[in-house]
Amino acid sequence: MAHLFFSSYAHANNRCVYLKRFIEQLRLEISQLCTGIDLNEIGFFDVDGIQTGEDWIKRLSSVVCSCKVCVAICSPHFFESEFCGKEIAVFLKRLQMWQSLEGNADGTGKAIIPVLWIGGDISPALKEYQHIDGDFPNEYKALGLRELYQFTRHREKRKQVVVALAKRVREAAKTDLPPHEVIPHFDYIDSAFRSDRGGVRYGIAVVALLKNGINADCFGQGRLVRSEVDFACSDRIPWRFLELDNTLEHRLRASRENREAIVVLVDLEIIRDSLYGNLIAAVDRNAGCQIVFLAVRGRGSFDSTDMDGAAEIALDSHFPSIFRGALYRDWQSIRSQADLRRILAESIHNLRNTLIEVDPIRKVVDHKTTAMALAEGVPTERQPLLSGPTGIGN
Repeated sequence: MAHLFFSSYAHANNRCVYLKRFIEQLRLEISQLCTGIDLNEIGFFDVDGIQTGEDWIKRLSSVVCSCKVCVAICSPHFFESEFCGKEIAVFLKRLQMWQSLEGNADGTGKAIIPVLWIGGDISPALKEYQHIDGDFPNEYKALGLRELYQFTRHREKRKQVVVALAKRVREAAKTDLPPHEVIPHFDYIDSAFRSDRGGVRYGIAVVALLKNGINADCFGQGRLVRSEVDFACSDRIPWRFLELDNTLEHRLRASRENREAIVVLVDLEIIRDSLYGNLIAAVDRNAGCQIVFLAVRGRGSFDSTDMDGAAEIALDSHFPSIFRGALYRDWQSIRSQADLRRILAESIHNLRNTLIEVDPIRKVVDHKTTAMALAEGVPTERQPLLSGPTGIGN
């Protein structure tokens, strides 16, 4: 069953009860505009579109490759989500496919309808798709749709927004994007939101130097590394993978400058493989000291009974700069999923805490708040001092 639109959103935003209400109202409004289409086929929302026990990756891939329009629920969490960026990338690829068809080269096909769920800057990847014009109330542009749902006084304004968005979805569906020829494996799709800036301060950047990339089947389970990093960080810590391509050195430097914690997972087997020499050297040159090593014991790795000792010698030999200067190091061998989960959680916690402890105290000045305080006669000579993200100040 091909849906008219696919709703792409960050799961952190789904905790808000208003998101599902908005999707339901958008479906209903579109059903009033489109004839001959069942209400259940209008919009895909993975909360109610994927059944218990279903292979959700396969199902999600199928839907992203066949839906006519992507409704992107834009928020800070959305643009930090690697998975959301991959969903957008698939729709952009399908739009390129449409533009390559005969007669469409000069066309202005539409594939993505951004929804300003929380007001703020929008990713450059979606700038040209932004629809904010006279059909939308000023409150939507300033506050975002989520806030319009929070207060009953905005009932008519949010109705206006939903109607305008429904019209845009209907219009965009006329582009009739071709389906993606091959159901993509999301782990091998670059996020559309990748940029040259570093990640979130004190967030986690993962470099996976594994024999088969981030899906290394070291323990007989695919996607193990990605799922366990996600579990360790939960929704509290922003995280991302750094692609092993020609941008790796630049991204490592950007992560270091922005005080993003860098976790390097190393399959000890690749250290003996000359094909990985350039990647190993790039990491050693650019990762700095805010780093932790986790040594993965893959099939055919060191046969030494002293696995941890062998790992230390190998890492010190191949990563001399960062191994000796790392703020926090852990070269425990990882032999099972339980090991990986435990060690990842411990290492991420310890590395972030170490980064926060060594960061200097920064003076924080909020000029807007200061002006308001002065207008009210409140003294502002003493400014708060914050250390890292903990909010500890004087």
